[in-house]
Amino acid sequence: MIDCLLPLVLWMAPAAPAAEGPQDFLGPQSQLAAWLLRSGRGKKAEAERLAETLREIEVAYLDGNTRCAASRYGAAAVDPSFTALAQTPLHDNVRYYLAGALAAQGATGRAREILIGLIKRKPPSSFRAPAFRKLVDISLHSSQLDQTLTALHGLGVDWSDAERAEIRYMQGKSLMALGFADKAAEALGSVDRQSRLFAPAVYLLGVLALQAGDEDKAEDQFCRLVHQPGGGRFTFFFSERSPRVLLNAWMALARVRHDRGDYECAFDTYARVPAGTPESARARYESAWSLFRLGRMARLRHRLGALSGKGTLRQEQPNIELLLAYSFIGDCLFDRAESILDGLERRCASLAGALSVMASSPAGSTSLPVEVSRWVPPSLEEQRSSELAESIEDSLQRVHWLRAELARSATGMVRKALDSPEARLASELHSDLEHTRYGMQRLAEMRAALGDASGEQNRLRQIEQLEQQIAEAGARARAALDRLNAGRLAGMPGRARPASGGDLPGAYLQAEIAGLAELGRGLAAQKARADALSDVAERSHLSRAAARVHAWARQAKLGRIDAVMGRKQALETEIENLALGRFPMSVLRELAESGQLDESYEYWPYDGEEWPDEFE
Repeated sequence: MIDCLLPLVLWMAPAAPAAEGPQDFLGPQSQLAAWLLRSGRGKKAEAERLAETLREIEVAYLDGNTRCAASRYGAAAVDPSFTALAQTPLHDNVRYYLAGALAAQGATGRAREILIGLIKRKPPSSFRAPAFRKLVDISLHSSQLDQTLTALHGLGVDWSDAERAEIRYMQGKSLMALGFADKAAEALGSVDRQSRLFAPAVYLLGVLALQAGDEDKAEDQFCRLVHQPGGGRFTFFFSERSPRVLLNAWMALARVRHDRGDYECAFDTYARVPAGTPESARARYESAWSLFRLGRMARLRHRLGALSGKGTLRQEQPNIELLLAYSFIGDCLFDRAESILDGLERRCASLAGALSVMASSPAGSTSLPVEVSRWVPPSLEEQRSSELAESIEDSLQRVHWLRAELARSATGMVRKALDSPEARLASELHSDLEHTRYGMQRLAEMRAALGDASGEQNRLRQIEQLEQQIAEAGARARAALDRLNAGRLAGMPGRARPASGGDLPGAYLQAEIAGLAELGRGLAAQKARADALSDVAERSHLSRAAARVHAWARQAKLGRIDAVMGRKQALETEIENLALGRFPMSVLRELAESGQLDESYEYWPYDGEEWPDEFE
């Protein structure tokens, strides 16, 4: 019940506390860099030095090196020598870019705290409006809308009309995700044409109408976007999101018309998607289905041939082959159709058998063959689950590296960093894990190549034994890596009190090393849970891929039966024509193609069912 009421109280909930200063969200690497900046500053004025530092860091930030930029921006933000500049546009600029760099590194919560601080500051910051737009963009990109709406509530800020519209858009999208369609439509409908989020709001209104089953209303919403005066003029504010939204609107409008049965109009709508855009290849593929419904088989094959030549839409390759084969059946070219369907059925049946064995094995491989991974890519949730474990492991290794660097700096001696045996062993274990994944994938491909061929049972048993051995080796490597991380963390000191400003740098560094120990232990606990979640996601992906490949194998088999039955029916018709003293259709076609048929000779091509009226 609480979860159901959550969207209703988002805007009435108390505001989340924001950080009062940059020290609350910056790590030891940035604080150490700030100390180094303080120790090496020259005679330049503070504002001049901050401006110079800002220009230097912008080069790394704009080049995409956000990890380095986040550290250096953080160092400038916590440098006490810039305290007098805390209310100036220069210092606000540092914090604004720091939020962007942190968000690019995945620290969305910390970035939100910085931007909220700029938005609510008194007197108002000159970066208040850019900070609000940046906060909205980060929230939409990360889908953390509820957290942002809660943080914005109760700030005591007089929102402008544009900002209020963006808040309403975030509310609508959040309510839509939680299943409150009516409230979501009300919030999205209040976004005016002057807002940069008007086009996405109208598109989501069309999606809500489709979910409610009202295709006419959905079509009206999509037409509001795509039907514009022309000449570069639009009836709404054209933002950087608008081109992508217009592409999606054209695609949605074409799909609505295709599902309604208006195939001619749907094909024309697909043609409005510009070539070279991200959706152009899919538009050509989906328009081929409209051509199939219209019976234009030759043009359909031309469009599918262009797609195959470009190597696009790999995940739709089985469907493309099925559609191509049925276009040959539609033109009575049964031999060519059967050849395509027979090859697809053999491949899919072999892959489906291998995937079924993998899915039924409790400790077997979850690495899909390369061909299947292209046909059935992981879903967004499955991909995030797999990436989470890798991200936590990467963060844990960075903590170990940073601890070693701080320990080396605490000695007070300038010396070359020593080659850490623990780091080298961790790298070797990671390499072993990658090799096990590759080995399991290769065995899965070998199993699929063998299929259920008779006489290959001995090899299949050998493959099963190898899979079991590699799976056990991978489990041992993962356990060894966990033990290594636990041992490295066990040698770290407990949490110490931060050193005061008058302490020596060594004491300050020791306090930071203790903070890293606490962080590392938390990451190690999170990694164990992320590994379990990743295993579940891989198993889910395997089951879903097996079901899809099984379905393609069945469809190819049914198509092959249709081709055989069509050939049989065509043969019966030719026999009937011979019995009546008429040329069979195959002979007439060959005579026409060779130019040996008299132009005055009239005949009606066989369409598979009945003789059409020549006047239709």
